[in-house]
Amino acid sequence: RVGAFSTAARELGMADITYTRGSLSLFDGSVFNADDPIGYLNNLAIKRDFTMAEVVLDSGRRAA
Repeated sequence: RVGAFSTAARELGMADITYTRGSLSLFDGSVFNADDPIGYLNNLAIKRDFTMAEVVLDSGRRAA
């Protein structure tokens, strides 16, 4: 999360460091692009069925 990164950088006195969202080269030589996580999963040698769902974290409802 960009907000958490920015807060941590400021608190550590690293205000000149900026967050950039880009590809990551992983230890096995594969590349992970945060803009295309499904593409990364589709390129894995081992496949497994999965589902994705949107989860609302702040719905405004309060439980008693």
